[in-house]
Amino acid sequence: MREGELKGSTRLKCRMSDLLMSLLLRATFALLFIRDVSALLTPTSFTSSGKPHYTVPPGTRIARSSSTIDVFAANGTLLYTFDATAAPASGPTRRQDHAIHSAQAFFACGNASTQISSLNTSFVVPPAPETFDSQVFFLGPAVAGYNATTGEVLGTMQAALQYGGTGYQGGSFWSLFAFFDVPAVTLSTSITTTVKRTDTGLNPRTSAQSPINISPGTRLSASILYDPVGVTYPYLPPEPNRYWYQPVFDGFELTNTLTLEVSFDIDPTPVRALVLVQEEGVVNGTMYPPGKLVFEDVGLVLNYTEMTGGETGTEDIEWSVDVDLATQLAVNVLVDGAQGAQIEVVFPDS
Repeated sequence: MREGELKGSTRLKCRMSDLLMSLLLRATFALLFIRDVSALLTPTSFTSSGKPHYTVPPGTRIARSSSTIDVFAANGTLLYTFDATAAPASGPTRRQDHAIHSAQAFFACGNASTQISSLNTSFVVPPAPETFDSQVFFLGPAVAGYNATTGEVLGTMQAALQYGGTGYQGGSFWSLFAFFDVPAVTLSTSITTTVKRTDTGLNPRTSAQSPINISPGTRLSASILYDPVGVTYPYLPPEPNRYWYQPVFDGFELTNTLTLEVSFDIDPTPVRALVLVQEEGVVNGTMYPPGKLVFEDVGLVLNYTEMTGGETGTEDIEWSVDVDLATQLAVNVLVDGAQGAQIEVVFPDS
C-alpha cells in the first residue's frame, strides 16, 4: 500500500472510531436517561394511606394544571405527566393511623392576583419524641394553591423539618425535606450536602452526597420564595402567567441550591401562606416532641406587582388557625402581623 493510501486509511479508521465512540456515548446517555425516567415512574414508597410517593431529581420543576401535573427535569426535559384528577392508588399500609393530620396558622392571600413574594420563619429544632414507632412529622413554612371556583386544594409545597421515615429517607432523627403534595401523589427531592471522603482507603479528593441530619437545639431558617426569573426553556412555549415557588433552607451548603420549584396553574390561583405541622402515625403523647415549638420571625411579603401592576410589600394581616380534630396539637398566634410574627405549637403532655 502506498504512503498516501495508508494515511487515508488511517484517517478513515480514526473517523469511524470517533463515530462509534460518539454513538456509544449517546446510547449510554440514553440508557441512563431511560433508567432515570423509569425510576421516576416507579413509586419510591407509599404513604400510610396508600398514596404513591415519587422521588424526583434535584432542580425538578413541577407544573400543576387543572387536570395534569407535568414534571420537568432541570434542563427542561419532560419526565412525566400525572393525571391530577386521579384517585390515590392503593398501596401497602403500615402505620397505625392511615391519614395525615395537620395543625397550621395561615393567611389566605385573597384573589389570584395577590401572590407571595416570600414567607420566612426560623425556629429551634425540638428534642426527639420519647417513643419512636414509625410516626412522621413535617414542620415548616408552606404554600398551598386553591381552585378559585370550588375551593379545592390543588397542592401544598413545604420546606420541612422532617422526623421519622418516609420510605425514601429519614428515621428516628430530624432531617431536611422538600416536597409537593396533591391528593393523587406526593413528589419529593433529595436535600443533601457534599462531603469529602477522608476515610482510609478512599481518595480524599472525591466527594459524596450526604443527607442533612439536624441536631435538636439547632436554629433552622426556612422559606418559601417566589422565583422572579421563572422557568424558560428554548424548546418549550413560554408560559408568562405561571408563578413559580421554591423551598429554601438557609445556612447549609447544599449539593443543589435549587431543590424543587412548583407552579400551581398556567394562570395564578389563590394561595395561602402556611406555618404548618403535619403528622401521621401518632397514637399517644409520648410520640410527640416534648414541650412547645415557636416559629419566630415569621415574615410574609405579598406580591401585587407581577399580576396587577401594584407594588410588592407587606400589609397588616391577621393569621388564622386551623387544627385537625384528630391531632392532639394546639396552635396559638403569640404575635400577629406580616413581619415578626410568632406562631406557637404546643405538643401534648406524655
